[in-house]
Amino acid sequence: MDAIQRGRKEWQDNGCADIVLSMYKLARGYTFQEKKVVQKKKLVKTGYDKKSGKYTYEMRVVEEDTTGKLVTVQPNHAAQQTILFNRDGKRWKSQKEFIDRPNGGEGTPEEFARDLFEIQEAMNGTIGGVEE
Repeated sequence: MDAIQRGRKEWQDNGCADIVLSMYKLARGYTFQEKKVVQKKKLVKTGYDKKSGKYTYEMRVVEEDTTGKLVTVQPNHAAQQTILFNRDGKRWKSQKEFIDRPNGGEGTPEEFARDLFEIQEAMNGTIGGVEE
């Protein structure tokens, strides 16, 4: 059991830091320079032949790092919500708004819209959009 607790403590101290930083960057948005690895065939000097007095060459594939375009990652709203909800849940928690319903009582905006639809159908003499 002690090993498990030590493992959890080590994870919290070390492992979470990368995740917290990634979540922060995701919530704020960031830019980075794209890097590309390009493979090219190149003639490479491989040695010297004393008899002929000439250098020897060989065709090899060589990788070169090149700099690509600047990429901007937009802020992620889900990451922002997650951070705000977890940091200060009472202030930022998702709340349904309650309003007075046309058919009486309080309800959500969705229930309000449903009530208006039902009233409109009753006034038009239709039920579910089909004439009686």
